[in-house]
Amino acid sequence: MKIILAFYLILFYNYSNGQDTSPINLSYNYNKGRCDIRKVEKSDNTFDFYIKNEHFSSIRNKNNPQVLNENNLKNIKIIEIELFLNLAYKEKEKTLKIERQTDVIKVLTNDKVFKQIFLYVKEKKMILRYEVFWIEEIE
Repeated sequence: MKIILAFYLILFYNYSNGQDTSPINLSYNYNKGRCDIRKVEKSDNTFDFYIKNEHFSSIRNKNNPQVLNENNLKNIKIIEIELFLNLAYKEKEKTLKIERQTDVIKVLTNDKVFKQIFLYVKEKKMILRYEVFWIEEIE
């Protein structure tokens, strides 16, 4: 019976791959004013965003960033960094709980927690949506 349970847990783990599959919509400066945030445009067509102590990166291409207006955002829940970090913590805990039952523990790095993250930035009179990757930084 334990072998069957372990098999299903491993199958579930491989299926879920440790990622929340729904996109996360994160505010850079959309919901609140600027507070402990920084945007760096690099010469290699990438952007680095820093929100509090978290680092996100985006690659500029024809679809990134997308220019949006307020009407595009009516049905989108944009969250602040505190809630984002709380959701990430819960996702890591959920994955760790499953792994403990299978005796196979892997580190779930920041870039593996969420499958897709969008960052919303107000610039001038535009709203830009960047698809970003959460960068793991070791201090």
